[in-house]
Amino acid sequence: MVLHNPNNWHWVNKDASAWAKQWLEDSLTKLEAKDGEVTAKISKIVSMDGDVDVAQRKGKVITIFDVKLTLEYSGSTAEGDEVSGTITVPELSHELTEDEFVFDIDIYSDAKEKQPVKDLVRSKLVPQLRSEFVKLAPALVAEHGKDIQHAPGDNPSARITPARTLPHTPASAKPASSTSQTNKDTVVNTATVTDNEEFRTTAAELYQTFTDPQRLAAFTRAPPKVFEGAKVGGKFELFGGNVSGEYLELKEPTKIVQSWRLNQWPAGHFSKLQIEFDQNDVDSVTVMRVEWSGVPVGQEEVTKRNWLEYYVRSIKQTFGSPPDPHKQDVAVAANFARAEAFIRDAAAQGAHLAVLPEYHLTSWCPDHPDFVSASALSATYLARYQALARELDINIVPGTICEVHPATGTPPAASPSASTTGVEMRNMAYWIAAGTGSLLGAYQKKNLWHPERPFLTAGTQPPHTAFDTPLTTTTDEGDGAERPIRAGLLICWDLAFPEAFRALVADGADLVVVPAWWRLTDADAAARALNPLCERLFVESAAVARAFENTCAVVFCNAGGASHVAAPIVGPVGGVVLPADDEVMAVVEVDFAVLRVAEANYKVYMRRGMEGFGGDLLCLVSSLLDKL
Repeated sequence: MVLHNPNNWHWVNKDASAWAKQWLEDSLTKLEAKDGEVTAKISKIVSMDGDVDVAQRKGKVITIFDVKLTLEYSGSTAEGDEVSGTITVPELSHELTEDEFVFDIDIYSDAKEKQPVKDLVRSKLVPQLRSEFVKLAPALVAEHGKDIQHAPGDNPSARITPARTLPHTPASAKPASSTSQTNKDTVVNTATVTDNEEFRTTAAELYQTFTDPQRLAAFTRAPPKVFEGAKVGGKFELFGGNVSGEYLELKEPTKIVQSWRLNQWPAGHFSKLQIEFDQNDVDSVTVMRVEWSGVPVGQEEVTKRNWLEYYVRSIKQTFGSPPDPHKQDVAVAANFARAEAFIRDAAAQGAHLAVLPEYHLTSWCPDHPDFVSASALSATYLARYQALARELDINIVPGTICEVHPATGTPPAASPSASTTGVEMRNMAYWIAAGTGSLLGAYQKKNLWHPERPFLTAGTQPPHTAFDTPLTTTTDEGDGAERPIRAGLLICWDLAFPEAFRALVADGADLVVVPAWWRLTDADAAARALNPLCERLFVESAAVARAFENTCAVVFCNAGGASHVAAPIVGPVGGVVLPADDEVMAVVEVDFAVLRVAEANYKVYMRRGMEGFGGDLLCLVSSLLDKL
């Protein structure tokens, strides 16, 4: 590294992220602990996100680092059962002292029998980690300080070769013969980039994602521009030609090696991209380990960023990541705190209605040992949402709340091991009025998704009914007068039942709100093989169809996967597609005047009150379907 900094006066900075990650890997994987027959040790670094720099100014060398670190540990119980999990350090920073580091410890496929290993990690490994973390800054200075400081009295500028002044060449003169060789002879300084990402799927399915043209088209959002096949020597171009390369090695389902380049790199220069899929059958996860060698210096950050955004995030977004029931977050208080923060943000942005997803307080994990108790606790939070509606003057549909009642019967096909044995669980949606906090609408889910049927009791209330809300729209008379917007509530799988929507519209509904827990991976492998986006296609198409069929607006708020608002004429509005573990808020503006335009074209409202329009016949069909 050449320095031009007389007397070490100016600020000089060096990125030491790769070195720091390797130093941590080498240091931390030596740590282990034992208590009797219970053991634990650090296995590897899963991810390190952030910056690590060594800098100097006015002769002083300092370290500046702030990273989020995720480690994987493994161990065994006294009975010899293997246990593994993660330790997340949200902030490993040069500003923190030894006792200020925070550690979040999780177990894969958590169970009571594995708790001794987690306790050992907390009591014996965490103190060792604290001790190692405070050694990072001195190690950085020792290794990299010499690269950013001159020796005392040294003046490197004295050794700099003066720039050559080339003679002026007339425009008519022929260029030097070496010009055409520039690209061929250019030497590109390179670096290595690494990444580890966890997917809750199989190695075989991830391997297929990188080798099957249909799956490539699905997550890149376009067919490959070039695809000669997943074979050694097979060339490919993705993202409209912005990414190109060639398969160099294929070892199904564990390894793929490609030559790989971004279009903006020096002409003809390719990196070597090695992808390994490490499947853990015990914990039902696959870690994708990636290493690029030959990335042009200066392109490391953009390469990593593009990989995370257009590969990792898009793959999770497109194909989902099925949740492990035993890792679902049933921490009701923490989930409410996140929901409250979103609602306050929405109110601050001027939103009139906040909608949360189905099972947002508990997750859908009926086999989790705490699911029933968490559901019972979640019912007490309805009053807190009512208080928020009063305080913030915003309408709230708090997703669904799974209420626990004494059993009056056993759900059909109930599993003998179901955690809900002895109780009746009702999946409820509510509309809470802005300003008053009163409950304007309540609905118990009628059309249960087949995995819910062993655990939940379907609603048996009379026909679906709509209700007036504090929201308003102009009347159809065109005189500027306003009327209340009427709304109805449905839940998730109800989206597949047109008669439910028709009953609400027959009762005057302008708006149907549908909280959902509908993952992109709900379809089985056979269905996803035919169309990797089949679940997304289902929810988007059905919501738009319901809006057109009934001249109503549909709000479909989903816990991972696809969420959007749909309206006739305009179709889907403000759509969001997310991986299963992401959370965002979307603010969508809906102009209810579009309903008048739709009615002028389709005359749906003219059939209200006519025989068979949302009446007893449709409700009878719905009731019969519920009993199948």
